[in-house]
Amino acid sequence: SLSLSLYTTGPHLLLILSLLSVSPFADGRSTPRQTSRPTAGQVAAALHARVQDLFHLYVNALFHGSAPAGLHRLPSLPRLSGTASGLENIQADISLPVIQHSLRTYERHLTWLRGTRAVADAKLVNKLAEVVKLLQNLAANVEREMRRLNLETRTGTSFTVPENKEWATLRAGFVILRDLRMFLNKTARELTSLEPGW
Repeated sequence: SLSLSLYTTGPHLLLILSLLSVSPFADGRSTPRQTSRPTAGQVAAALHARVQDLFHLYVNALFHGSAPAGLHRLPSLPRLSGTASGLENIQADISLPVIQHSLRTYERHLTWLRGTRAVADAKLVNKLAEVVKLLQNLAANVEREMRRLNLETRTGTSFTVPENKEWATLRAGFVILRDLRMFLNKTARELTSLEPGW
């Protein structure tokens, strides 16, 4: 599979993000230059880089640069299991439904986070909005392939809003971004492995 770092550094990331600005796969229409259309694996890698930036900005702005102490989890988030090793054994009919449902679940959580006071900072607001848009584009791309394969799509898992305390909200945002970052790192490699057979 292609190296994740190839798409998350320098001009490669800028090229992918510039292509995404016109959302070439958002509605399934063809583009004049099909060779310029980013693959789902490339989009996931670019999104991972953006989430990485957002995560560090979030921690620096709200936790003074240090992750909160203790073990923090949200039961409503997808479970992070397995590794990206053994990619030759990945099957689209098994992996794509899991990826699609996870993407939509993270979308729900990020939408909630956008409405909280935790992201009142202008930089956080802008970066979070960008991440949500890229995540929606990636989910739409995966769902289109699933429809082609006659695979059922699902809405994201609903969740209970954390207790109405500022610390609980800040901690929830930390967990969402931390887990999304790890999920996308694995997903980018899986999608890159699957795409030659799409």
